[in-house]
Amino acid sequence: MKIYIFIITLFVNTFFCSCGEFTKLQKSTDYEYKYEAAKTYFAKGQYEKSITLLNELITILKGTDKGEESLYMLGMSYYNSKDYLTASQTFITY
Repeated sequence: MKIYIFIITLFVNTFFCSCGEFTKLQKSTDYEYKYEAAKTYFAKGQYEKSITLLNELITILKGTDKGEESLYMLGMSYYNSKDYLTASQTFITY
């Protein structure tokens, strides 16, 4: 019984710590850090998190190489999340 409580406690703590990290990342003003984090989330297949970060970054990075890559990753994130309409609109912008 104690092992189950330990495992559940460990899972809950891990869940809340990871949520706190992403919240801090969203509030950060270090756009290079956000860009790298968005790339990491995209590579790991965590498309909802990458969408959240990339939506903020595309306006800041517009007209740069990173801006183009951000639009591409955003479109692919929408596509992989099965939001095909938004993905197509993003690719038209790209």
